[in-house]
Amino acid sequence: MKPNITKNKSKGVKINIDYNDDGIEIGDGSIQLVSYLGVLARTMVPVDYLDWRLVPNELKEKLWDIVQVDEDSKNNTIASIGRKFRSFKHHLTKDYIMPYKDNPEHLKEPPPCYNYIETQIRRKLVMDRLSKQFQKKSENQKRKRSLNTYSHRLRRKCYANFEQEV
Repeated sequence: MKPNITKNKSKGVKINIDYNDDGIEIGDGSIQLVSYLGVLARTMVPVDYLDWRLVPNELKEKLWDIVQVDEDSKNNTIASIGRKFRSFKHHLTKDYIMPYKDNPEHLKEPPPCYNYIETQIRRKLVMDRLSKQFQKKSENQKRKRSLNTYSHRLRRKCYANFEQEV
């Protein structure tokens, strides 16, 4: 699915996105769009930004220029890229940093599938994730998450597509 997005984009073919009454993307086009936004978040936004709000507006505008779906969905699209950015950092932390926190030699090399992340940027992320401040924040969030009755596990489908099915 993802290669088709890139191929179509290079040919000038736009993804057909449908919207529900709340202005949220639904349907197959929205699933393709969400996948594409994830690729952009992983490859274009440096992971050393501690928070999406700290990412420069110029970079966010550049990302929007690449996507350019419907002008009315600009804020939702940029916010979605921000969620993908946070999710990617969580994935790196959970799968490639924390399991090796007691093995600093292993943390010197990037994960093979993410070797495009620059060394200095990756080191900043590793240092942040191993800091006492981050550890405290992480434990606090785990405690809060354990109190949730329902966990969100719809992945790319989102609640809007779930509602449409029901």
